[in-house]
Amino acid sequence: MLQSFVSSMLITILAMIRPTAFQSEIQPFRLISGWKHSPPSGPYLVGQGSPFGEPEGSAPGALEEIRPRNTARSLDHLEELIGEGRVDLRRTRDRGAWRTVDTDEEYDTTGEMRFSIQADDPLSAEQEINLQTTMGRPGWHIRTEAQTVLRCNADTYLVEASLAAWDGEEQVFHRRWEQRIPRDQQ
Repeated sequence: MLQSFVSSMLITILAMIRPTAFQSEIQPFRLISGWKHSPPSGPYLVGQGSPFGEPEGSAPGALEEIRPRNTARSLDHLEELIGEGRVDLRRTRDRGAWRTVDTDEEYDTTGEMRFSIQADDPLSAEQEINLQTTMGRPGWHIRTEAQTVLRCNADTYLVEASLAAWDGEEQVFHRRWEQRIPRDQQ
């Protein structure tokens, strides 16, 4: 299953850089009810009903926006290394910063995605995602930083990931993973 996922990710990277490279008859599913910050309350997919009743929950707490969310495609930029044939698509995403009024907690999330490929080498496709999230209130502050890199060669899918956490200025956790998955002719 992971091999299928990684294969799909690499195809997605290639398709984003060269949209005409992979023509597909498969259409993405569409949501019946549009939703932004809470789950949909009706059927989830075309032709399917929810197996559960209407959701129950408390009223949302008041939020104060500190920095607005900015995930516009205008933040995307394409870099081509002239003479090398390598193309990078970089996507900067700022999910904004906000504060919960009742608990005085602040949240902030930013990230960058990089999709890269060498024009004449499909096996050079690479995806890198970096995400930083902070949370805190007076006297207490934490931060996490996560990075994931997906790439492959002719025989193996390569997945590298790292996660680090800070309590204030002190790093309290760091772990790195490397996984090699045989392609089995995929």
